[in-house]
Amino acid sequence: MHRWVALVALAACEPSEPTRDAPVVWVNPPGPSGFPLGAIGGRLGRSQAPQPVVDLGITSAAGALAPLHLATAFAVPGDGPARAAMFGWEDGRPAIDLVDVDRGRIEWRDRALCAAPIAGVTGEAIVCADEAGTRAIGLDGAPRWHTRSRFVAFTAGRVVAGDGEVAVVIDAARGDERARIRVPGLPASAVIASCGDAGRELYAVGEDGRLVRIADAPEGPVVRWAAPLGAILAIDACDAATVLVSESGAAGPALVAIARATGKVTGRVDGVRGAWPARDGSERIEVATAVGIASYPRDLAGPAVQLGGPAVGELIASRGEHRLVRATPSTAVLLDRAGVRAYLPLAALGAVLGDAALIATSWIGSPGETAHRLALPPRWRRALRLPALHRGVALDAELRDLPPVRPLEVAAAAALPDTGMRGVVAQAIDPADGAAVYAAAVDRDGEGAAVARADLAAGRWRWQRIDGCGPGAPIALAVARDVVVCGARGRPATVRATSRDGVARWEWTAANLDDVTAGGDVVAVLDADRATLL
Repeated sequence: MHRWVALVALAACEPSEPTRDAPVVWVNPPGPSGFPLGAIGGRLGRSQAPQPVVDLGITSAAGALAPLHLATAFAVPGDGPARAAMFGWEDGRPAIDLVDVDRGRIEWRDRALCAAPIAGVTGEAIVCADEAGTRAIGLDGAPRWHTRSRFVAFTAGRVVAGDGEVAVVIDAARGDERARIRVPGLPASAVIASCGDAGRELYAVGEDGRLVRIADAPEGPVVRWAAPLGAILAIDACDAATVLVSESGAAGPALVAIARATGKVTGRVDGVRGAWPARDGSERIEVATAVGIASYPRDLAGPAVQLGGPAVGELIASRGEHRLVRATPSTAVLLDRAGVRAYLPLAALGAVLGDAALIATSWIGSPGETAHRLALPPRWRRALRLPALHRGVALDAELRDLPPVRPLEVAAAAALPDTGMRGVVAQAIDPADGAAVYAAAVDRDGEGAAVARADLAAGRWRWQRIDGCGPGAPIALAVARDVVVCGARGRPATVRATSRDGVARWEWTAANLDDVTAGGDVVAVLDADRATLL
């Protein structure tokens, strides 16, 4: 009896077939790792380099996906895992992703229900808007609501839409109509914020540029007050008894505090580089100027408390006690309650913070620009010094060494008939033969360009290759040791090489290219922040 029990037990202990993890589907592959750094043996100058960061990449839980280009990312508010709602372009079509920032995973992609620029995000839904109207999709990827009314403003879970003089306040998560308000004396498009449980307290910009507060009265909505301001850059209208407005002032951006009930200006700070809620969780406001960071009461009326730290710029992203702020055009500083948490290279225009990583995006620039997920570096352990950025010094042009200006002898020019009917878009001088000039000549829009070689010494054209550039807009012309290459941005982008005597050599294709340069036996193709050597 005991032997059979032992045999059964041994059989039950046999190892099961090992499970294989699902393959990782990369949408934005990790960036290349840097070379190992040796010990620092000295220092040149007083500047400090930002901390190295690792590009972690982004995967997909929704199968194979192409990366979104020229994306804009919005943080999903609330507790729980850090998530980003990201709008961008997939092969020229609009799409929206929901991304888990710290796990680096796209949960889903929408190409039809809400595929339009994001207007705002709540803890339950993503609101998007375009010429077809305003609509919302839930964080589960399911549609929530849709209206044909034009989007006007988004404030703390309330959407203002409308045409003409009627503003409709809609619950962003459910699509319920909270209020329908006739804006006195102004079009609905002038509204910039909606406050109150029903959203019936409106803030708008008048025709004279003044900030107008509209609230209910027995006779209906009326203008309670109007405050003269410069161009309004941002408004925080619905918290506490003070309205905070960022305006474009004579001395640069300014932060203005206005009493919500009376419209009286209670405080003002000029020369503001950035402002954000206090890191300690209080109702105070932290303001960055040229002299550093200071803490103010929300009404800007009391004394400021100097917090020290470097002179930083505008807020890029926030999460909990962390504030990611601009340091220089190519760097950012991560602040927490204790001070500088990290100093990292970041030229992207926007970001969404997680607990261990961030997602950085840029919505203008190269068509090849994609999102990057960067690991937050270890804590910064030194006093941070940021380089002072100064305007360039203009020098008088030294004209005495220039040759005299002579009129161009058009009659003596070497003509190439029926070439360049639309223009010459790029030129390059042969580094090995200064008398040889190459030109990319466009005859018909969208159909590529010809590459031709001129001999300046002989005063004539040597040859022409009519398909020297691929389809699309010619971007650059460059000369290597044995070939001249033309880069064109089409579908796909192409680099075509032609020998020095006009014979086709080779062609290389990619999704996009921004520039082409060459030297020796190497051709470098630039695409956003990536370079490919051929």
